[in-house]
Amino acid sequence: MAGASSNRLYRIACDGDDYVLRLHQADNAFAVSRADEHRAWQLAAEAGAAPTLLHWSDNPPFSLARYGGESVTQPALPALLDLLERLHRLPVKAKPLPYADLIECYLSGQQTTELDSFLRLLPVWLSSLNGSGVSPGWCHHDLHEGNLLSPEPGRLWAVDFEYAGFGHPYLDLVAVSVNWPAGRQRTLLYAYCQARGLQANAPELKAWQGAQGIYWLLCAAWATRMPGPQARRWRVEALSQLERLNGR
Repeated sequence: MAGASSNRLYRIACDGDDYVLRLHQADNAFAVSRADEHRAWQLAAEAGAAPTLLHWSDNPPFSLARYGGESVTQPALPALLDLLERLHRLPVKAKPLPYADLIECYLSGQQTTELDSFLRLLPVWLSSLNGSGVSPGWCHHDLHEGNLLSPEPGRLWAVDFEYAGFGHPYLDLVAVSVNWPAGRQRTLLYAYCQARGLQANAPELKAWQGAQGIYWLLCAAWATRMPGPQARRWRVEALSQLERLNGR
């Protein structure tokens, strides 16, 4: 199956059922806890937010799950809000994920010249995000459209919980709306705030901008560390988005 940046996916049909075999690669192990990923996937599946995980193996590293459907582009807003609520309310006990520490981990030993001007903006973006009335909690952190599946009309599942952990929900909103027009991104933000009992006022809009900067800086740092042509394409896209946010 296409779409994975480092792991390998195989769709298997057996006795009338559909499964996905996922081979866990070691390329990204420097920033991934497979034990945390395993637990997160189990909890998400129990909450109706992910395909059923049938088997998990650490040695050899692979998993087997029910096939969750095709990936979704431009998902319907009600189904997306339902998924986000299920994910962000998962009872996961996880340590906070300091985004600055994660970026530093990605960039350790790497060439950072192209990112230096954006790294100087990170404290500003973090301060803006911390001004949000939306409480931090458990987040997927890689909820792009390729990781959204539709098992049936009007319903969404998430997959690939490698980078899941405690953080700010706006990072998930940014990830899922990367390819959306700006107007629809704002509609998602307003609807999400309303669902959380808040107004999308000036501090929330400022926090949203901070989340965009942090998300794209995380992407650029991750792509700097990861091998392969897909990572290089992500780095180019991330740098372009960072320059846009910086008004260049």
